[in-house]
Amino acid sequence: MNNPVNWCSIFKNFSWYHIMTIRLHQEIIEVRWGDMDALGHVNNVQYFVYMEQVRVAWLYKTFGNISSTKTGPILANTSCHFIKTLTFPDKLQINLSAAKPGRTSIALHYELFSKSQSAVVAKGESILVWFDFNIQKPIEIPMEIHQQLKE
Repeated sequence: MNNPVNWCSIFKNFSWYHIMTIRLHQEIIEVRWGDMDALGHVNNVQYFVYMEQVRVAWLYKTFGNISSTKTGPILANTSCHFIKTLTFPDKLQINLSAAKPGRTSIALHYELFSKSQSAVVAKGESILVWFDFNIQKPIEIPMEIHQQLKE
């Protein structure tokens, strides 16, 4: 009889990062008491909020206030691989990186590192599509992103 595949052990060492990935941004985020759920650990939804905080901080650092522009990023997809539970109190170091963008989209990669555990607790990915809100269609990624990824 074949042994079942232990997917957890396979994904434990899986790296989302492509060899040509470049770090774009890093943030330290405090885990709050209210981030936890009834089971006593940080709720899975909160990981997406942490990733959003880092993504928005990078976008503001790169482009300034993007909320009043006619073009900008929209979130096409997001995912998270949960590796370890996270609890209050803790500080997360979240690293944001990306590989070479496509014509209209870019894949962003997140690594969430727990300071108290000295370990990566989650890895995530999101796909941003640059969008023209007037014509409601994707447009080419801005040169600022291409330039950041060449550095």
